[in-house]
Amino acid sequence: MPSLTAFHRTAALIAAVAALLLAAPAAHADDFVGTTAGFGKLTASVSDGTVTAFQTRTGRLQTCSGKADSGSSYDPQELLYAGPAVAIAGGKVHLEGTSQDGYGDVFQWKVDAALSLDHTELTGTATVSGDTMFDKQCVGTWNFDAIIAPRTRAIRTHHTFTGIVSFDYSHGVVTHLSGLVSVTCADTSLLGAMADTTAYRQDPIRVSRAGRFWVSGAVLDDYGVVNHYKLSGRIHGTSASGTYSSYRFDSLANATAKCTGHGSWRANAASIATTSGPAAFYDVVPFRYGRTGAWSYYLVVKVSGCAHANRVRIAIAHGPAKTTVCHGQVRLGPLVAKRTYTVAVTALRLRGRTIVKRSPAVPTRIYLPGEDGDWIRIR
Repeated sequence: MPSLTAFHRTAALIAAVAALLLAAPAAHADDFVGTTAGFGKLTASVSDGTVTAFQTRTGRLQTCSGKADSGSSYDPQELLYAGPAVAIAGGKVHLEGTSQDGYGDVFQWKVDAALSLDHTELTGTATVSGDTMFDKQCVGTWNFDAIIAPRTRAIRTHHTFTGIVSFDYSHGVVTHLSGLVSVTCADTSLLGAMADTTAYRQDPIRVSRAGRFWVSGAVLDDYGVVNHYKLSGRIHGTSASGTYSSYRFDSLANATAKCTGHGSWRANAASIATTSGPAAFYDVVPFRYGRTGAWSYYLVVKVSGCAHANRVRIAIAHGPAKTTVCHGQVRLGPLVAKRTYTVAVTALRLRGRTIVKRSPAVPTRIYLPGEDGDWIRIR
C-alpha cells in the first residue's frame, strides 16, 4: 500500500497536469463561407492548422474530349469532404474525393486552396473530371473565394459620426464602422455590399495624428459573394470624409467580368468623445526563430507612435506582458503556434515612475501560424 506521502505526491502531480491542461489555449477553429463560380455556396472549417470540412457546389462541365461543352445536359455537382483533417503546409492545402452528377455518373474531384497570411480568406480552384453517359473525359475547373463568416452583433442606433459611413471615434481609434461598398457590373447591375468592421473582426482602426485612417478587407455581399474593399477617411473637427473602392467577380468561372465600385463619403459628428487621454498606435506581426523542426514562435508588437503618452504596456491575455517606450517594440513569447491570441495595449502617461493616466486600446486578436503559415511571404 503506498504511503500517505506518495499519495499526496500523486495527487499533486495530477492537479498540476490538470492545471496545465486548463491553462493551455484551446484549439482555434474558424468557419469560412463564400462561393464557387460566383454562385455555388461554399463552406469550410479550419481548425488548429488543418482543414476539417469542405463543401461546395460546382458550375457545369466545361469540356469533354477536349472540346467545349454547352453544359446543358450536366448538372452542377456537390463536392463534400468529411474525411480526416488535412494539414495546411506553407499556407496551402490539397483535398480530393469523388462525386456524382444528376445521372449517377461518378467523377473525381480535387481542390487546391490557399489560406491568406492572416488566416481570414480561403481561395483556390475546384476541378472535376470523369465520363458521362454521353461523353468521355469531361472536365470542369472553377475558382472559389471564401472568408471567415461574420459574427452576429446587435445593431447600433447611435454613432459618434453618422452618414453613408458611420463609426465611433475615441482615444485615437475608430470602431464599429459600417458603410456601403457596392459594385456595378458591365451590364449596369448594382450588387450591394456593406462594410462592417465589428462583424468582420477588424476593430480597432488606428487614426493618425493628422486624423487619417484606412481599412481594407473582404465582406459577403447581398448575394453571399466575397467583395473586396478599401476605405479611407480623415476626421477633421466635427466632420469626416473619404473614399472607397471595391470589387467582386460577377462569375468566377472562366475568368469572367470583374465588377467594381468607387465613391466618396461624408459623415458628421453626433457627439465627439474626448481624445485628450493617452493613446498608442501599433502593429502586431508573427515572428519565429530557430530552424526547421525546432522553431520558437513569438508575437512582435511595434509601437509607431503615441499621443499624450510616454510609455506603452503590451500584454497577451493570460500570458506575458512588457512595457516599452513610444516608437519601441517588444517580442512576446515563446508562444504556442496555431493559436489566436488577444493582445492588449495600454497607453501610459508617466511622471517619473508614477502613472498619472492610462487608457487601454481596443484589444487586437491575431492568429500565430505554425508550420501551416507561409513564412516566406510573412518575412
